[in-house]
Amino acid sequence: MDQFFGEWLVGPIASVLFWPIPGINMPIVVAWLGLGALYFTLRMGFVNVRMFGHAIALVRGKYDSPDAEGEVSHFQALTAALSATVGLGNIAGVAIA
Repeated sequence: MDQFFGEWLVGPIASVLFWPIPGINMPIVVAWLGLGALYFTLRMGFVNVRMFGHAIALVRGKYDSPDAEGEVSHFQALTAALSATVGLGNIAGVAIA
């Protein structure tokens, strides 16, 4: 079963994703991710650049109310989400390698 998935499923998919672009020495998956990021940046009107100041103000607690319910601050929520994202990327990176 491992041989079936390795030779017939994973092998062809990996050969397409990690196919090097001639002359650039970069896998096609990196170019694909870059083009996707560029598309969404343009499509959403540079929201990742325009709203950066708002994101920093939100994390610093500018919009926090001491009377609001809840025990998790905006910064704590951000760091928890970021740690989950980085941790999952670490696991996926090891699995790909």
